[in-house]
Amino acid sequence: MLTRLFVLGLLMQRSMTGYAIQVILQLSQTQQWARVLPGSVYHALKKLADEGFVVLQATEQAGNRSKAIYAITSSGNEEFRRLLKEAWSTPVLHFPAEVYAALSFLDDLPKRDSAHDTAKAAESAFQAAIDAGRFFIVQHKDRNDYGTDLQ
Repeated sequence: MLTRLFVLGLLMQRSMTGYAIQVILQLSQTQQWARVLPGSVYHALKKLADEGFVVLQATEQAGNRSKAIYAITSSGNEEFRRLLKEAWSTPVLHFPAEVYAALSFLDDLPKRDSAHDTAKAAESAFQAAIDAGRFFIVQHKDRNDYGTDLQ
């Protein structure tokens, strides 16, 4: 799930190659904190393309190699939102990789969405981590939105 979340989330930002996605994942060291291996990107892209969530937008020639540039589809956008919602609503009692993955795309959440209660999902995930004694959260007492509309 996390590999799909990262690939779709990065493609929501802009169209890019599988190699560009790998480089971003390597730079953010997702293999250490989210168990997402950069080598899983091409498999995820193929599967997401087969399911209609991404499309091959273009190919570019780079020397003797061609680069495939992928773009997210509207159904891929919906799948990304579903995975993001699932990551926020999955209670975790171990290292909260789902929470960290969801935080990576916090700006992509709707500011106020009545279809699902983002604040409650976030509170549940954070409370589970707090209850497990893994970490604590300091939130300014006059903020309820977890920073989704910071300037």
